[in-house]
Amino acid sequence: QYALSERLVCGECGCYYRRVTWNIRGKKKIVWRCINRLEFGPKSCGNSPSLEESALHTAILEAIRSLVQGHQEEMAATLQDALIHCIGGGENAAINPLVIENRLHELDKDLDRLLTMEGSEIVDLRIKQISDEMLQLRQMKKRAELDAQQDMGRENKANEIMELISAEDLDLTEYSDTLVYRVIERVTVLSKEEIRIRFVGGFEITQPLH
Repeated sequence: QYALSERLVCGECGCYYRRVTWNIRGKKKIVWRCINRLEFGPKSCGNSPSLEESALHTAILEAIRSLVQGHQEEMAATLQDALIHCIGGGENAAINPLVIENRLHELDKDLDRLLTMEGSEIVDLRIKQISDEMLQLRQMKKRAELDAQQDMGRENKANEIMELISAEDLDLTEYSDTLVYRVIERVTVLSKEEIRIRFVGGFEITQPLH
């Protein structure tokens, strides 16, 4: 429901934070607290602070503004490196589905020719070899096509983020869960006064809380 539920992490114990509503003298106050401390008490995590949601949102928004205004080139380079590793690292990266399709076409013609010949041990063996190779190639083609779809998804996401951080007219005036989902991997609570924000691709900013 909230982007920070999957991203806000306690720097003390490594547990996620949870959104909590406090009722103080009839007034509601939204804070985020370490789940470990919330459920098991200070003995489990004694130094994790409770953070007001408004302060968290302000700090995250300021960090994104800082990134957009002053770190576009650095962030873009980091994203490009991450993208290259994602796309270039798959075991099927060098497999071209078109090459596989051409090979399947050749084997299919050989198989048709063999099926018209008089049966013999050699012919039967060759038919089995071709059938086995065609099955293996079809599996390889399916994996290669799936990898290509996943790589395209990663590339599209990286390109969207790069367009976002390079936009000169970007007007960031309020916190957005949608934006956090897109550009932030993790927010680590270092203390009551400071958080560390890790953006997609590995770029990090240490941001004060006010």
